[in-house]
Amino acid sequence: MNPRTVAAKIIHQVLDGRSLTDALNSHTSTKDTALIQEMCYGVMRWHLQLEAYLSALMPKPLKEKDHDIHALLLIGLYQLIFMRVPAFAAINETVGACKKPWAKKLINGILRSYERQKDDLAASIEKTEEARFAHPAWLIRKMKAAWPNDWEAILDANNQHAPMTLRVNTSKITRDEYLALLKTKEMDATACAHSDAHITLDKPSPVNFLPQFKAGFSSVQDEAAGLAAQFLACEPGDTVLDACAAPGGKTCHLLENQPELKHLIAIDHDEKRVAMINENL
Repeated sequence: MNPRTVAAKIIHQVLDGRSLTDALNSHTSTKDTALIQEMCYGVMRWHLQLEAYLSALMPKPLKEKDHDIHALLLIGLYQLIFMRVPAFAAINETVGACKKPWAKKLINGILRSYERQKDDLAASIEKTEEARFAHPAWLIRKMKAAWPNDWEAILDANNQHAPMTLRVNTSKITRDEYLALLKTKEMDATACAHSDAHITLDKPSPVNFLPQFKAGFSSVQDEAAGLAAQFLACEPGDTVLDACAAPGGKTCHLLENQPELKHLIAIDHDEKRVAMINENL
C-alpha cells in the first residue's frame, strides 16, 4: 500500500483520539516504516500550523466522511513545507495515494496552489501565534505567564526533533567503555551533561545496529527520564513503588543503580503496556 495512504489512516485515527504509538503499531510496514513515521510524527507535531495553511487554501471544509482526503492534504503540505521531497514528487505521490477519483483533482489543485502562494501564506501564518508556534492558544498563554522572557524559545524548542539518547547499563559496562565501543562501530556519541549514565548519538540509529543492545548494554531513554532514578538515590533494603512504570525504562534503571532493593513494585494503568515492563526486564 502507498505509504501516504497508510499515514493518512493513522493520522485520522489519532485525530479521533487514538494514541499515535498505538496507531503506528497497528499498521506495520517494512521498507516504508521510516517514511510513514516521519510523516505521521511530523503532521502531528505541526498539526495546528498545517491546519492554518489548509484553511487558507480551502476555506470550505470537507465533509466528515472525507476525513481521509483531509489527512492526505495535511500529509501533502507537510512534505512540501518540511521534508526534502521534490515538490512534483510530493504532489504526485499524495495524489496517487487518494482512493477517491473525484478528490484527486482537489488534492492536486490545493497542493499546487500552496506552491504558487507559499511565500504569502507563510507571511500570513506568522501573524497568528497558534499557527506560528503550532501550539494551542491555552498552552501559549500559560507559557507566557510562566516564562515571560523565554516562552518563544521554549515553544520553538518543543517543535524540534528529539535527539536519540541512550542509557548505558552501568551494571554491565561503564559509560566511557560504551562510548569507545560505539567508536569501533564508527558511531559518534557524546556523554550527556546531567545524567551520569546517558549518551546522545550524533545520528539516530536502528537499535539493532547498536553494539550489545540485545545483551542489555544500553536502552533508549531520554536524559530527563533517566534523572528519576539518579535523584532517588536508593539504598540497599529500600522499597520502591514505580506507579507509572510502562514500558519499564525507569524500573530497569532503578535496578541497575541499586540491585539490592528489598522490593520494587512496578505498575501501570494500561494492561497491554505492562507486558512491555516484563519484556524490558
